[in-house]
Amino acid sequence: MIVEEVKKLKDAVTKTSRVRIRRGVILAPGVEAVEGDVFDLPQWMANQLVGHGQAERVQDEGSPAPDMPETLTVAAIETATASDPKPKKVGSK
Repeated sequence: MIVEEVKKLKDAVTKTSRVRIRRGVILAPGVEAVEGDVFDLPQWMANQLVGHGQAERVQDEGSPAPDMPETLTVAAIETATASDPKPKKVGSK
């Protein structure tokens, strides 16, 4: 029970974004994404892929989400940490 509560709190703190892959990319060792796949990614990774044109943000129902101005400007540099969630495939074309 306590483990589940810790996982919920950790997920609430960790920022993730749902993106649709536009060009093939390797997200992590053994995790390959092809065009049309939808992934929940750590915020820093999603920002990087969207910025390089390799992905587009999507809403939960799969429609494209407009990039908000706060996601397009850099206030701080985000880096990977050991506590970041792993890329999670949630759909494909």
